Amino acid sequence: MLRLLAGLLLIAVACRTTAPVRTPEPEQPQSPFAALAAELATPAQTIWSTLPLALTAELRVDAGGSALAAARKRLEGWQLVTVGARPEEIGARFRAAFEGIYLAEPLAYAKPPTRDGLAAAGLLHQLYDLADSNTYREWIKSAPNIGIDRKLLEVLGDVAPVQRKHLASEILSAGEPPEAVDGVLRALAERARSDGDAKQSKLLFAKLVERRGAASTFQDYLDLSLANVRLDDRASAAAAVGQARGKLPPNDRHSQALLRDTEKDLANLDRYLALKQNAGVMARIEQLDLLRAMGRTADAQALLADLRRSAPNDARVRVRAAAMAFEGMAAGGNMLQAAGFVAQELDDPALTDKDADYWSMLIGAQGAHAMGEALPQLFQDKVAGAKKMVEILKSMREKAVKLEAMRPGRAAALQLVIDRAIPIVEKSVAQDVAIADVLKGGLEAALAMRAKYPDTVDIDRLVFTFATFTADRKRALDVVMQRPGTKPEDDLELYLARARTALTLAIVLATPQAVASARSAVEDIAPSWNPQIEANREAMLGDCDALEEKWATAAQHYEAARKLHKEVRARATNNLGWIALKRGANDEADALFRESGEDETSNRRWLAYLNALSTPQREKERLEGLRSLILANSSDGKPPTTLLIWLVANSPDPKETSEAAQKVLDEYADPFSAIKPSNGRRGFETEGAFQIGIGLASRKFYDLNAAAYANLWLMPPLPLDEPQLRAKVKAAKPKK
Repeated sequence: MLRLLAGLLLIAVACRTTAPVRTPEPEQPQSPFAALAAELATPAQTIWSTLPLALTAELRVDAGGSALAAARKRLEGWQLVTVGARPEEIGARFRAAFEGIYLAEPLAYAKPPTRDGLAAAGLLHQLYDLADSNTYREWIKSAPNIGIDRKLLEVLGDVAPVQRKHLASEILSAGEPPEAVDGVLRALAERARSDGDAKQSKLLFAKLVERRGAASTFQDYLDLSLANVRLDDRASAAAAVGQARGKLPPNDRHSQALLRDTEKDLANLDRYLALKQNAGVMARIEQLDLLRAMGRTADAQALLADLRRSAPNDARVRVRAAAMAFEGMAAGGNMLQAAGFVAQELDDPALTDKDADYWSMLIGAQGAHAMGEALPQLFQDKVAGAKKMVEILKSMREKAVKLEAMRPGRAAALQLVIDRAIPIVEKSVAQDVAIADVLKGGLEAALAMRAKYPDTVDIDRLVFTFATFTADRKRALDVVMQRPGTKPEDDLELYLARARTALTLAIVLATPQAVASARSAVEDIAPSWNPQIEANREAMLGDCDALEEKWATAAQHYEAARKLHKEVRARATNNLGWIALKRGANDEADALFRESGEDETSNRRWLAYLNALSTPQREKERLEGLRSLILANSSDGKPPTTLLIWLVANSPDPKETSEAAQKVLDEYADPFSAIKPSNGRRGFETEGAFQIGIGLASRKFYDLNAAAYANLWLMPPLPLDEPQLRAKVKAAKPKK
């Protein structure tokens, strides 16, 4: 029996199979961004599941095929545009955003993640990154009615911070798709830059460029250069700029402006590094100016704090401290309070080393003070208010004298303005305001100063301002076309002012030579990344074409302009309506005129409605429409003369026409009317802007607010001239 058991045991042992050797499963490759993904990891929280059906019923859309494609159509390239856009335009953008969320969320939050799901996550991340911003949060507080329930906007703002991080973590953990990973890296790099973390910003932008390789864009290299500038890495910054230069998009003014400014940063960095080891007060003050010019605010604030400790009574340090404080206060809308603070900070008898910047900024602060305190008093009590304002002006005049030895051109410009302002204020007590005479006679004095100080921007501004009101318009245009001593790229606003003045004079002269000069001045404006400047440039190029009746190219410029900035939108839209009317597209013209007239940012809404009344389909309502427009625009007792002239031409009532014609003649007799640049008989209505004031600008330490120009609004030529208006008045008088 034992032998049998032993045999069975041997058989069992012999038949037993050897246990297989276990081969370890290959580890899943870890994303190179695993650590960053872990840092960003937050819980998932969909928006749609938290919202009541009543709020979202209209936003639940049928993809009609691929949900990702439908979401991409709504979310790809989505931009947060809340300034300058009409409520209905903003509403349309947000409607698309919420529809995109509805379509993308089921894909983006599905487990396990799919490639389509990660692509959807990338679309949502871009949206949430924009919504997780102070800009969006501040806008929600006072957002107009855009046709989207405010609760939806608030939920988006609440969810965005956490879900931006969650989706970024999911995308970085997966390491795909490439475009989503790149989008997350760029967003994180930009946030690091905004937070002042230059090292993290450089690391992320460098990783982005490394990933993209030859596909890296102009903007990628430019951002990498900026990060290197903020770390004092001159060699790496220059290398990135060189790469950006090779990627510069052709004929792209925005990119040209960015490249120019980045190259300026390199030059500033060179100077900063040369001074960095110099511990002298003046060298450190220059370092402070260079840091501010390079946008290195945190570094500048740290250096300023050290300077204030080591040189508390140095006026050169104090003026920069006042300037930086002024910027923050003015950005919050407290301009007058900021000016008062500057005046108090600088009016310290213990200060030493008072330089040109000190006197310039103190004068500017007093100028703002005059506007803030003396003007209201002038309206309440003309005698007391005028006395107060004259006292302030004379004090500013004394300080301008002290500026002469340091900055003679600026001092001369100040003295010219103040010396002409004091008599005007004094005469206003006797109701004898002589502003028109001053404006007509100021050009010669300004030209004499420009000959003596050709590089002073303040004097150039005065030349442009006085040229607008000079009787000899041709000579005025000639002097405006003399290029300033300042280069176009060094002062964009100066060349914008020059172009505006040249165009104003061309509207009045209406000759081919004048229009050619104006076009040249507009083309002299250097490329800018500021959409407001670029919008005005495009609109003025459209104006030049309109003056020459080149309607097709004028329309192209106006279309580009109105998409860039709200400042020109209403008049560009009106002028597009006029061009449509010229080619017989009456319905299109009517729609464009009404769109311009409904634009609440416009001060010429009445003109757009007047143009609408000029279309053939509105002939029967024209007269009553004119009467309504006049009534609606008579709050100050002075309806626009253009409307009155059209009423005179259309009304069958002799009494009505006589009274309207007399109002126009009275307006023509006003001193300002004689110098107003206009050309209504050619169909050119002008919207004027004029100011001469001594204000305050912290980065320049002083700003002479001198401007005078007129924007072009196209309209039907005025049907009656001055003799015909006089005849209308005479015809209504009883015969003797």
